[in-house]
Amino acid sequence: MQSNKKIKAYVQGDWEVNPVSSHYDHDLSQNYSVFLKELESTGLINVATWHTDGKGVGKHDRSADVIRNYKQIDHADVVITYILKDNPHRSGLCCMAYGIGKNKPCYVICPDEFNMWKSSCMYHPLIHKMDSISQLITEIKNI
Repeated sequence: MQSNKKIKAYVQGDWEVNPVSSHYDHDLSQNYSVFLKELESTGLINVATWHTDGKGVGKHDRSADVIRNYKQIDHADVVITYILKDNPHRSGLCCMAYGIGKNKPCYVICPDEFNMWKSSCMYHPLIHKMDSISQLITEIKNI
């Protein structure tokens, strides 16, 4: 990274990686853990705790999670979204939208064929499509 500045990122992935979710997927969780380790090896600081502290998953009142997520985005330099399934959870898209509203660059790793790229909102100037983790890491190093 340029000038040894530590980049703080709100990093999110597919929602099934939270063990308290009724839709928990062990393979996605393992992929997300490897992804986080790769990012952290670049010196990036992940400020997101949704994957370990999610309290509202499967409950009726999720406001505590939403407020926590948005406060963490407020303290981040960038929002990073790693999508492994074709139908990402809407809260991930909401977190990107919140980041855009706060003028934060949003980096998305997601295959071209996924439905989300059919939406014109995904072509906002602050959304940067990444084709791979290595491309994202190269981008982060140049911030």
